[in-house]
Amino acid sequence: MPIRPRYLTVGVLGFLLGCKTPSRESAEPSQGVAASEVVLRDEQLAHVEVAPARLDDRGTVFLTTGRVAYNEDSLARIAAPVSGRVASVSARIGDDVKAGQALAVIQSPQVAAAAADLAQDKARRIHDEQALARAQRLFQSGAGSAREVEEATAALQQTKVAEERDLAALSVLGGVQNTKEPSYVLRTPVTGTVTERRAALGAGVQSDDATALFVVADLASLWVVFDVFEQDVALVTRGAGVDVNVPAYPGRVFHGTVDHVAASLDPTTRTAKVRVGIANPDRALLPEMFARVSVRSRSTPVVAVDPQSVVLKGAKAFVFIESAPKHFERREVVLGYRSEGLVQLRSGLKVDERIAVRGALLLDAQMPGDAP
Repeated sequence: MPIRPRYLTVGVLGFLLGCKTPSRESAEPSQGVAASEVVLRDEQLAHVEVAPARLDDRGTVFLTTGRVAYNEDSLARIAAPVSGRVASVSARIGDDVKAGQALAVIQSPQVAAAAADLAQDKARRIHDEQALARAQRLFQSGAGSAREVEEATAALQQTKVAEERDLAALSVLGGVQNTKEPSYVLRTPVTGTVTERRAALGAGVQSDDATALFVVADLASLWVVFDVFEQDVALVTRGAGVDVNVPAYPGRVFHGTVDHVAASLDPTTRTAKVRVGIANPDRALLPEMFARVSVRSRSTPVVAVDPQSVVLKGAKAFVFIESAPKHFERREVVLGYRSEGLVQLRSGLKVDERIAVRGALLLDAQMPGDAP
């Protein structure tokens, strides 16, 4: 149960007075006591709780910040490959669409020209088929020559190739055949949600404009991207587990896995880009959200302690080790990352060493030479 501030003050004051009161019992243990050691009496131990340091075998925790981003593997930025005018728009922002579904129709002179070429070559092909049939009949009746048949066959072959080329060109352009106004059908290549739309009915579009008329993304699968400084790159490896928190959902944790670490550093910032895949089935996460990232590396297990065990004095951190019954030694430690209620220590403490997990501040106040 949390201690109320006024009771904590009284407890601390009593502890301090108990330690400071001169007596034969308190004076004798202080003889020969090291400058980094505190000796307690039996009644003072009630204010201190001792427990062994734990080994956190889940690996080193790396903490940083990043942002939620689209999954580029399931994202389509769809621009107009032909010039023309937007004749119709069938998708709005927020619509769920399937791969191959039409988003808009563009009336295009390019498509019209390709359709005209196809119609012309089709007519030539029909003419050449008739010419070949006539040449074969004449040859069979003895009124024609084999050379005329060969020439008609070659001409038909050329017109067939031209027609197939026109069909392929019109297919690439997305043209609708056999209509008075051939047009380009703009379709989505991926299944997802329309997140952006710049296509407006009647607006002109150009094939050399790379601006996307539609953006379609699969929001059920997103990325979280962040930068890692050069000295911390070794802590982040592919396959490492990641916990993500966003301000929009306090207390909720999104889980993912590191699937890419950049193969080179940015020469200006000396950082490497890291990418994490995050499942987002309920679409709670949105692209460009700010993210707090906790990466669990696959490094050697480290010693971890309760944050209440640590006493901060300026830029230094200390813990109190039970060196003997009633004897506590203050030792400097190097802090690592904090995660899941524990503080990891990079150095200064070994696993199973007994430390003060409650009352560390009271012990620190009794350090020889620290009193005002």
